[in-house]
Amino acid sequence: MARSAGLPLVPVVASHYYLDFRLNRLNNGKVVIKFMLWVSKETITSQPVRDVVAAVHQRKEAKLLH
Repeated sequence: MARSAGLPLVPVVASHYYLDFRLNRLNNGKVVIKFMLWVSKETITSQPVRDVVAAVHQRKEAKLLH
């Protein structure tokens, strides 16, 4: 969608929540959400979609591990 709209892509990484969820609790823990550096629209339009997705996926994995 970002490619066809000509907009930059902002990858988002979120921590998991499914193990911390308990019913009837006011404080069910927290979800950590991190916004990563955006991918320019020039990069999105000049490279194949699979290459852009693979590069973003690698960056997201590295962000999750640190």
